[in-house]
Formats: sequence, structure tokens, C-alpha cells
Amino acid sequence: SPFIAAERSLVIIEPGGRQRTIPGPARPFEAPRVSPDGEKIAVLIRPGTRWGDVWVGDLSGSFLPLTRDGLSRFPVWSAGGDAVAVESSRSGSGGSGLFVHSIDGRQARPFSPDSAKPLNASPVAWPSDNTLVVAAYNMPSRPQVAELQRVALPNPVPERIPLPVSQSAWGRVSPDGKWLAFTTRESGQYEVYLTDFPGARRIWPVSKAGFGHQAVWAKSGRDLFFLRGDGSVMATSIGPDGQPSEPRSAGVGRFPVNPDNPGNPWWDTLPDGRFVVTQTITNPQADSIAIVVNRASRRGPN
Repeated sequence: SPFIAAERSLVIIEPGGRQRTIPGPARPFEAPRVSPDGEKIAVLIRPGTRWGDVWVGDLSGSFLPLTRDGLSRFPVWSAGGDAVAVESSRSGSGGSGLFVHSIDGRQARPFSPDSAKPLNASPVAWPSDNTLVVAAYNMPSRPQVAELQRVALPNPVPERIPLPVSQSAWGRVSPDGKWLAFTTRESGQYEVYLTDFPGARRIWPVSKAGFGHQAVWAKSGRDLFFLRGDGSVMATSIGPDGQPSEPRSAGVGRFPVNPDNPGNPWWDTLPDGRFVVTQTITNPQADSIAIVVNRASRRGPN
């Protein structure tokens, strides 16, 4: 349904709260995704509908459109950082498909031979060349529930990831491809959990009955971040066996909460520990983009 799109900048916040604004005009930015090497940012610009276009840029503020149909959303980087997968309704089939855009400008292609067929699934992670993790929605049997599925080629048929929950809202696969962080509201409120990927044989609670959502991995894969209900940023360290540490403050205050989707953050991490965050513009004269930096301390802020 239509809505009034807020103008936002992208911001870098460093330890101690210092901010740096990336040059460029404010736009209705959503869901920034930093490439694995930290050199580029893919971001959705959604002007007032369910769909928009994905743009790719860098920390200097130079952004160019990757899609030009106004019918795309939810960018996800490939593990090698040379392509971006998006969900798009461009096929006109009444549903959506998964499409891959090379950042070198080559023509977009469907992720699988069946991508022109309606999937109603949003990409959430691309852990290897031939595997996408997607959040399926509007399923005929459960129209109000999202579930995580894996699309592994050459078989293009999505397979449900065997999570022991009936409601899961998106997820993120760790940079090394070993772990999956996901959000569910089985307990009555959103919480973040961790499981091994792709088998989902063991489950660890991350947010520990404190309301957690919008989980994001550090590029190192050693830390996992999530938001409390008030937007305060929490961190946990993941042991070699998958055991998460007790949640601690990440020491960077509060980040914007996506009001529409508890699994789709409006922020991401840089390899050096900083964060890229969308920031709503309250003064229309101050067009800017900013990025947030953090080196998560076990002690949290003083």
C-alpha cells in the first residue's frame, strides 16, 4: 500500500558517537547492504510503493542505479561481491522472481530457470554461488506466515530450512556459511536465534528473552548484532561450536527500526567494525549520508 517515503541519509557512526556523512542527496533509502570487502553499498530507494530500485555506490557517495524498473527490492550481495540478487515483480506474472545483477553492468539474469514463475520470496542471504536463502511469504497454506527456504541449484525448487518453529521472519547466514541467525515470534515477541546452516540441527537463543530482531553479522563472522525493541544495538560473540555469548551493549546507541519487517534491517556493518545506518532527515536542507563505526566491546559503554 502507498505510504509517504521519508528522506534519509546514510551515516557512519564511530566509537564514542562520532558521525561521518557520505556526500550526496537524501533519498528514501532502505536496507543498505555492504559488500563483503566493504568497498561498495547496495541500497534500496523506495519512493512510496512496495517496490523501488536498487542502487550501488561507495563510501565517497557516488551511487548509480543497478535496477531501473521501479519493481525491485531487498538487495543481497554474492559471497564474492561481484553481483547482487534482488526480488523483482518485473516479469508481470502477478508474483515475484529472483534476479541476479552483475555490478559490471552485464544484463540481469534469473537466479534459476524457474525465476520467471511467481515465487513470492525475498532473498535474505547468498552464502554460495548456487545457493540463495529466501523468505517465502503469502504461501497458500499459511498466508500470514513467512518461512525460510533454500534455493540450491541445479534444483530450482525451494526447500524449507528445517527450523523447529512455525513462524520465522528472515535470517542472515554468517560470512563463513556455517551459521544462520533468524528471528521468530513463537514466544509471543520477536527473538533472535542461531542455528547451524544448512542442517538446523541445534538451536541457540541469542536475545535471551529480551526482545530481539533485525540481526546483522560482523564481516568477520565472530560477532552478531541485533536490536532491542527500542532500537538499542546489542552484540554477541559466536564460539567455534556456535554457542553465543551473553548479549552486551554494542556501545553505539540506537539504530532505526524497520517498522514493516523485523528481519530486514536498515543498517549493516563494515569490515573495520563501523556501521552503515539510514538516518531520517529532519532538516530538508541537510542532505547527507552517514555511516556508523563500532568495535563491539564486551564491557559495553562506560
